[in-house]
Amino acid sequence: MRLEPGDAPALAMENELLRYEITHLRARLAAAEERDQRRDREVQEWRERQEAKAGKPAGDAPAAQGGTPQQTGQSGKPGHTGKSGKPGKPGKPAKAGQHRDAGGAARDDLVWLLQRLEGTPAAPLLRRRSGYRRLVETYLRDGA
Repeated sequence: MRLEPGDAPALAMENELLRYEITHLRARLAAAEERDQRRDREVQEWRERQEAKAGKPAGDAPAAQGGTPQQTGQSGKPGHTGKSGKPGKPGKPAKAGQHRDAGGAARDDLVWLLQRLEGTPAAPLLRRRSGYRRLVETYLRDGA
């Protein structure tokens, strides 16, 4: 490829723009990694608090087996087992362990959506609906 005399300034400008973009993308990556590390620390602290509350040694609590309250479907209420409302027998493992991951992801998405909606100007209008109020009460105010 042969360069024309007028191409050098355009190439220099493109080089500068690419340099700026690389700097910007590296900064975004560093911020994302920092957020992930902060989230991991928060999850670990949450697990430790749950283990301390339960008074169980590490490894016995459901949180030690993986997952946040949203991922495991726990509400923090004693005897609460999730959507069915039936208290489970202590010491008996849940039969739907495979569905916990999918349900936990859906719960995380719902919590995220409710948090986003609560910060919008439409929130007062949404709060007029009993279903929305019930969702907010269940998923945001119960410490979920």
